[in-house]
Amino acid sequence: ECVDADDDGYGAGCDLGVDCNDTSADAHPGGWELPGDGLDNDCVAGDAAVSEVYGVFLAPGGDDTYAGTPEAPVASLAVALTKAESTNRVVFAAGGTYAVGGEQIRADVFGGFDPVSWARDLDTWPTTFEVGYQFDYSLAPKVPKNAVAFLDGVRFVGLADDEVMACSALVVQGTCRLARSEILGCDAGRDSYGVNNEGVMTVIDSTVTSGSGHRFCKGISNDGVGDLTVLSST
Repeated sequence: ECVDADDDGYGAGCDLGVDCNDTSADAHPGGWELPGDGLDNDCVAGDAAVSEVYGVFLAPGGDDTYAGTPEAPVASLAVALTKAESTNRVVFAAGGTYAVGGEQIRADVFGGFDPVSWARDLDTWPTTFEVGYQFDYSLAPKVPKNAVAFLDGVRFVGLADDEVMACSALVVQGTCRLARSEILGCDAGRDSYGVNNEGVMTVIDSTVTSGSGHRFCKGISNDGVGDLTVLSST
């Protein structure tokens, strides 16, 4: 008999296996680790700390020559992702606005941090990535094939430009979990998408919308290619 008190599929005698915390559905083997939430979401080594051991720190007042620590954060998402990927860490992004374009997202990105204390409050410290001009999807930040990324508490916003043929604020070709976030596509001359999904994507407690276009406008373009799961989102 399966005993699963939190209805996450894991528990004593359950086919998926034993749960490390049967009081929270947000904690089970193989779960997505959310740093600093007090839970061991993936049942590996406890709750991940918001520290330089686990992550690279990104802030508008930083510098890309810095180490990426809480006291010396980097300034660009591209550099933060490179450091995080090379050391198997995540990115902690302070509230503010960052110009982005063409980044390969192969690490988890968590937004909503105070750039001084690094306490987290998504409402007080919104983290926005502004996607610049793109002729097509080539300049959209991308979760590439074979990459796995957890994006939590972030905003990707496409800048308006009616001259572009088609644009997207985010492209997913690998595996992406989007939670507590907002995606807004740019205004385009032809097609506007919030997300162009060609991979495996799960959207939770998030808002994804297109900009305006003269042909196709979709919050998420899936078109039978990607695998999409949407929970409690618009």
